[in-house]
Amino acid sequence: DIGRAEIYIRLPGDDGERSNQVFETLLAQRAAIEARFGGELDWQPLPQRAGSRICVEIPGGWRLPEEEWPAFQGQL
Repeated sequence: DIGRAEIYIRLPGDDGERSNQVFETLLAQRAAIEARFGGELDWQPLPQRAGSRICVEIPGGWRLPEEEWPAFQGQL
């Protein structure tokens, strides 16, 4: 199992053009963003949709023993 933290970029009322511009602006700063984040992120432009996604997957998930949830949530 995995957990995922993500940001989905889609501006209200947008057909995808403005949302894509926001994604491209962030993508141009990828190195700085990932350095600040502390690791590599998965940048997904999603051309078939009106939005884009930036995410990271963390091993673990809801099937972890309950005592491991706080550490897992801290990673997310």
